[in-house]
Amino acid sequence: MRLLSSSSGEMKFFPSRAGIPPYAILSHTWEEEEVSFQDWQGEREKVKKVKGFRKIEYCCQQAVKDGFDWVWVDTCCIDKTSSAELSESINSMFRWYKEASVCYAYLADVKRSPLSTIESQIAESHWFERGWTLQELIASKNVIFYSEDWCQIGTKLQLSTLISSITGIEETYLDSANIQNASIAQRMSWAANRKTTREEDIAYCLLGIFDVNMPLLYGEGERAFLRLQEALVKAYPEDHTLFAWGTIVERFSGSVLTDAQILGYEPIEYNPEGDGSLLGLLAKSPADFKSSGKFICHWDYQIYFRAWQSIRMVPTVVGSSIHVELPMFKRLKYTEPQASHDYCSFSDGLPVGRLRETTFAILTCGYYEEKGFMVVAIPLIVCSGSYGRTQQIVINESTTLKRYPNHVLHNAGSKIIVERQPCYQPHTRDIVVRRFVSSMTLKTLYIPETIEKQQYSSILKEVRPTRGAIMAFLFQYDFATGLVICISRVGERHNGTDKLHFVVRHIDATAAIEDSIRKGERHQGYADQENPERMKLVFTESQYSHTYDALNYVCNNWDRIEGGQTMGFPQQFQVAGSRYGPSVRIATERIYIGGDPEQPIDIVDIIIQPELNQPRLVTDWEGKLEYENKREEDGYTWRDETGWRKTRRDETSSQERHNLRYARTRGGGRRRT
Repeated sequence: MRLLSSSSGEMKFFPSRAGIPPYAILSHTWEEEEVSFQDWQGEREKVKKVKGFRKIEYCCQQAVKDGFDWVWVDTCCIDKTSSAELSESINSMFRWYKEASVCYAYLADVKRSPLSTIESQIAESHWFERGWTLQELIASKNVIFYSEDWCQIGTKLQLSTLISSITGIEETYLDSANIQNASIAQRMSWAANRKTTREEDIAYCLLGIFDVNMPLLYGEGERAFLRLQEALVKAYPEDHTLFAWGTIVERFSGSVLTDAQILGYEPIEYNPEGDGSLLGLLAKSPADFKSSGKFICHWDYQIYFRAWQSIRMVPTVVGSSIHVELPMFKRLKYTEPQASHDYCSFSDGLPVGRLRETTFAILTCGYYEEKGFMVVAIPLIVCSGSYGRTQQIVINESTTLKRYPNHVLHNAGSKIIVERQPCYQPHTRDIVVRRFVSSMTLKTLYIPETIEKQQYSSILKEVRPTRGAIMAFLFQYDFATGLVICISRVGERHNGTDKLHFVVRHIDATAAIEDSIRKGERHQGYADQENPERMKLVFTESQYSHTYDALNYVCNNWDRIEGGQTMGFPQQFQVAGSRYGPSVRIATERIYIGGDPEQPIDIVDIIIQPELNQPRLVTDWEGKLEYENKREEDGYTWRDETGWRKTRRDETSSQERHNLRYARTRGGGRRRT
């Protein structure tokens, strides 16, 4: 550490921390014409003409009065031409201010006036807006404030109430001895409204606040703040407030959808957020923590990480993603009625809203209010193998510690990957699946080599011009039945007559499978008829599965299968459901990039079994019988044209219902149609 003699102006280097004498330290905002280390080594008369010399002179004079032989001033005591010295100084600066006997805070824009009228000037001072002065305020135990002409205004202790109202820092944390009790979000919020000249310094000025170290790389831009957060992930793995940033809402705006919007009867409303990109768990700057100043880690949630029977995976930085184990919930437990769906609206950079599957991660942090401890929920949007988030965090009457105690979170923990998802870049002839609503299990996909897919984003991009089958979905109903949907492109591209062709085919391989079982054929060793769980594997074994054969058949013969539909734009196509097969509704629309008719993008809606509240289809014969009995006992009736519908008492007599159940019991269940 290099110190300046307060009486002679001599500069001396102290290599050992133990040998550093008591010293005063100056806190100020940088202005034009500051005195550098090289300036101080030159002629003293020239240095005195530099604007920045006056505050150094004030500091030295005050130090002499207070009995200090040495002072430290950042402008002239650091050789900034040496990157090694600059890096060491910035990583040590918090400690230097903390170990100083006194800190003189020079407010160059505050003029001498009575204390009653000077408070407004103090509140508007640039000193409270700069990034570096934050650590100088907190680290130094004894801070004395001076006006423009070096007139004492007061001490940090005397002005603590005013300083707390200006900075948002609780008075307790104005003492550096208590700062480790503040959460990451609280400390970040203190810097939310502060600025630095260099973009990287908004991260570097917080190193001491969080007691972490990292190399300085000027020129890396906003990457510096990401590196700081990555260091915090390692240093504070149980502090989820690091992820609790953004705009606080009572309900995720993207999920405010009606059933009619989800099913395609009404357009999807959407509000483009940012550039259409999904974000990762880490914030872009301290400004994102502006509303997070009261978030703390609840002591009860410490058990979530340290329960001996199930040790949780702490957050880990892998490349640009975060691997973390978080409690995941499909829906929040709202106290008010809500639509029971797991979708949200997101534009992805398109001029249309798209349904995206969404879930909520509960963080082990929040804040206290009259209703109790409120926990933070992050809406996560499902992407290709990972998740992305938006700027919103959810806190409402249902996100409380009472509703999400430790044992509930313990049972809901899931290991996930959260990372930034870039905005979709539209390309001519892309196919965008706007709605993909299904209660059936998607087993596999068929996509030719000429198509690049983003599975969970439901965007198909042509690698090269493609005619014929583009994509086929295979859905599982039970161990023997399923559904295939094939999308193909037909027509000529050059004259704009190309269209999309859809084939929807219900698959029933029951007879073939039962025949092979009767013949004693073994299906990968799983032909045990008494074990339904093994019978279900027949569907997934491609060597013997008739359903996979059906998928390949549809893909190879899509243009020869009866019932296919070639669709223009816009157009709708519907296939009625059977007793054991859902109905399918498909709609198409075409939009143009920049309004250019030579650059079309095709929008597709696929709605399968649209009753959102209907349970998933049953998976075995015995289960089907129980399921039908239960539905009829609940007052539902099956009709081929409508499916299960609530029945009025006057529509079906009790005797008819009894006869129907009796016939099914004697006959082993309804016959397939």
